[in-house]
Amino acid sequence: MCSPARPMVLCVVLAAGMVPGVTAFAASNDRPQAAPEISSSGSCPSADAIWAAMASLVPAGALESLPRTAAVDVADAGETYRVRLTVGDAQRVRVYRDVARDCGQRARFAAVFVVLTLMPPELLADTPRLPAPEPMVTATPSPPAAVAVEVPPRRLRIELTALGDTAPAVASAPQMNSPGAELRVAIGAGRLAALFAVGVQPRTDFAVGALRAREQRIPMDAGIRWRQVQRLVEVDGEAGLAAALFRAQGLSPVVAKEATRLDLGLRAGITLRLGARDARIAGIAGVHAAYFPRPYDLTIMPAGVVGRTPSLRLGATAGVAASF
Repeated sequence: MCSPARPMVLCVVLAAGMVPGVTAFAASNDRPQAAPEISSSGSCPSADAIWAAMASLVPAGALESLPRTAAVDVADAGETYRVRLTVGDAQRVRVYRDVARDCGQRARFAAVFVVLTLMPPELLADTPRLPAPEPMVTATPSPPAAVAVEVPPRRLRIELTALGDTAPAVASAPQMNSPGAELRVAIGAGRLAALFAVGVQPRTDFAVGALRAREQRIPMDAGIRWRQVQRLVEVDGEAGLAAALFRAQGLSPVVAKEATRLDLGLRAGITLRLGARDARIAGIAGVHAAYFPRPYDLTIMPAGVVGRTPSLRLGATAGVAASF
């Protein structure tokens, strides 16, 4: 398009085929010695194509009037290309966008920029206005997406739960239903954690034959916990040794007797933790089973042995867990 610094000049002559009905000057590939140096980084457009386009814009011999110190550098950047014109200490740069990579059109736009900048006004012919090239659109980078940070399981978890278990009437064992409470501690930040627990079951009444009795029980266990951590649910498998200190007291017949014993066995269970992985407080629930292979005899005088303490206990827990 016309330069406001040259009011007597309307526009530069277009290359052949750019605007219908406009006749361009014949291109010549013979470069005069006084012509500016043209270099091209990339193949679209080439330096020869730019020179041919410049020669087609002006009358024959007019290119010899261009400054000998001028240098033209064109860089191909894929969907865009840059034209840099240097004359002495002055430099002008244009960046054009051409997604279609039309090398002929790129050469013509570069030639027009060079000729309009360097050519004396009296050598330019009047012609219709050159349509402006497609403006370069600079994409604004979108802000980085938030990155979710994975929080590993915390090292210490303290669980306080209500405890209930039942001993089914198997073989000579009486049925027992024992409510209570339990404190459980898991130590470890990885998939495996050490597990320790102690509970209290203050009162369990049971009967076997003519014997009516009451039991107070302190269950304990120690073992390992295997964690399977999901987004909102953690499934924990548990296995270990179990022990229970219990005190049995006869209520009838009239002469009551007391005895304190220790049960030893094995325990396995499953605990669910419900809550976000990084939450410090979450709800928990679980089920478990304990097996005591060496039961104790239950006796009444003078009848003798009337049954045995249960070997199998099935239980459930529910409460809260605090992680640190």
